Amino acid sequence: MIISDYKKSLDLFYKYSGIPAFIIDEEGEILFSTFGAKNGNKIPVVSYLLKVETSGNAPQLVVFNGLELYGIIEFAEGKQNIKIILGPVLSIKPTAIKNFNLLSFSGYFPEDKIRRFIKNIPLLGIPKFVHFLELIFHSLTGLVSRFDDIADKRIMIDAVPDALKINVPDISFDNDYANVETHVQDVDKMYELVKSGNVMETEKLFVSSFLVRSRISQSNKENYTMFVASAAFFGKAALDAGIPFNEVHSIGFTFIKYAETIESPLDYFSLLQRMIVGYATRVQEENTRRQHPQSIKKAIDYIEQNLHYPLALEDVAKNVKLSRAYFSQLFSTQMGISLQSYINRRKVQEAEQLLKYTSMSIKEISEVLAFCSQSYFTEVFKTVMKTTPVAFRKHTRDEK
Repeated sequence: MIISDYKKSLDLFYKYSGIPAFIIDEEGEILFSTFGAKNGNKIPVVSYLLKVETSGNAPQLVVFNGLELYGIIEFAEGKQNIKIILGPVLSIKPTAIKNFNLLSFSGYFPEDKIRRFIKNIPLLGIPKFVHFLELIFHSLTGLVSRFDDIADKRIMIDAVPDALKINVPDISFDNDYANVETHVQDVDKMYELVKSGNVMETEKLFVSSFLVRSRISQSNKENYTMFVASAAFFGKAALDAGIPFNEVHSIGFTFIKYAETIESPLDYFSLLQRMIVGYATRVQEENTRRQHPQSIKKAIDYIEQNLHYPLALEDVAKNVKLSRAYFSQLFSTQMGISLQSYINRRKVQEAEQLLKYTSMSIKEISEVLAFCSQSYFTEVFKTVMKTTPVAFRKHTRDEK
């Protein structure tokens, strides 16, 4: 595996589990972060965890004050050592003020903001988090680690350093979708939308479909059963579209494992949407690759893997080993859009999700997506969406 492959695997892992991830080289530099490179460098807990000694034979589980969980994976990549950090994850969600002080990001924010943070950090018990570590460790290294070796050799840290600080995006869903009339006719339509890779229409249909309107109830058992059935059903749509079985299985399995931890009907809504749109997005990516020459496919892969970094024509052309002028013309001819316009469109599509489902500020979103300034981000967003980021966020929230 090369670094770009690790990035792709961890980005997929984050999208479908909600667990943040970082890739760090032997010099301590963050090569990749699901928070975005700039924000990743602002999280002091990462530098602290780098001091933890690890083994290449199994992930290292770290428990902060009995509340926060982290996983550390270390291995050699070529001539350098790579560390991957997974977390934070909460084993329990503190409610008492005295327990807030045990969190690594306490003392930096008022109580109400801390409550929003902990609401959206993934909640997993140690056994389930260890299962996730086993899966991602095997996926990245091809090695098998024993559950007991990870759980029994965990490192317990009982005093969080004062310097630690973590910023976690605030994601909230405010609607109650239970007890609304069923619309069974949407089933086949959404199946075909996923199968065709039509991400935009899939998202539109989701908010009014039978899945949301009638299948999400107040019963966790019913919701989980519905979720597993939906994973299989829409996974079949992705299979029908030609996505390899191992990818479909990986997506579905990861979502199902995470669904085991969910308690709120609104969390089922959020996770279900991410899964269905995730299937559709994977089909859309595959359709794009099939339609174009290998150099264009490789360029699109490179762009997807580096959306949170600055992207220039020179960088992409160099990656596909073509001259700047020739590749620019080839891309425009094949895609019907200039490379920079394509990059801007993809970054804006990512920004849409952050505006809809997080409370990140416009400035934070512009930084995460590596725009040179907030004003330029607003300009690009308005060009693509015909509205400003602020107006878009207000409109989507007014619809809920």
